[in-house]
Amino acid sequence: MCGDPDCQRHYRYFNRLHRKYFFIRNKSWGVALIQLPDSFDDYLKGKEKQALRTNRNHALKDGFRFDIFTPSDYVKDILEINMSAPLRQGRPMNEGYLEEHKVVAWANSLQQIFGVFNKEGHLRAYAKVPVCGEIAIFARLLGHYDDLEKGVMYLLISEIVKKCIEMKHKNGNPNG
Repeated sequence: MCGDPDCQRHYRYFNRLHRKYFFIRNKSWGVALIQLPDSFDDYLKGKEKQALRTNRNHALKDGFRFDIFTPSDYVKDILEINMSAPLRQGRPMNEGYLEEHKVVAWANSLQQIFGVFNKEGHLRAYAKVPVCGEIAIFARLLGHYDDLEKGVMYLLISEIVKKCIEMKHKNGNPNG
């Protein structure tokens, strides 16, 4: 891992001691890693990717599209996504995701992130994915609760992987 101050912050977070298990590093366990294939078609291949292909196609047929966007232009949509479910992974949302001034500050600190938009042009899912040397990190990944069953997260993740494969061919990184 290497890169800008944001990447350095991620590195420190991953390597600090775990808050419950003081004898291991924070992200020693419970981290999902994939080795980027040579092509997007290779990524979509296989029986294990059937759910991804099905849900991705469902989202595309419903008119959702993937794009890179400037988060400060979509603060209202980001707040709506953040507030669309009272719990995420069984826990309440952190106040930093719910308070407008904090979301504005976060959005203004970024130039571009990835998103999925509906037919009307409203943001329905977004992800901040910094590339820190050889790895890309899903640092923030959220979708509107009402659209999760429509496959927006599958579309978002698959298209981010596609972009990472393109970056790998162009720049050599991310590698995985």
